[in-house]
Amino acid sequence: MKDRVPLYVIVDGTPSEEIDDEVPGNYLIMVDADLSEQDQVSAALDIFHSSMAIDCLDDFSISVIDENGNDREENEEHESYDLPFEKCGEFCGPVDDADMPARPSVVA
Repeated sequence: MKDRVPLYVIVDGTPSEEIDDEVPGNYLIMVDADLSEQDQVSAALDIFHSSMAIDCLDDFSISVIDENGNDREENEEHESYDLPFEKCGEFCGPVDDADMPARPSVVA
């Protein structure tokens, strides 16, 4: 089995459709450590979207952080589902706010 690293998908927003009521929250995705950092994020988002159906994506902002609470960016050239995501990680489910990594403080 490949080494995997945790990434956290954060979904913020207010659903306009009742079917999306359970979507906002935090989710743990384990992705292959040997992918580039940007491809790890792309894989995490693909895995998330294949596991959580969202009726109205426009209602939400979706971001990804690493185990240290740092924001992670997706590969800009990635097209959704371009990676063989089922082989690049796994959806581990929701994570309570209390169990999320602390985000680094911003020094002004």
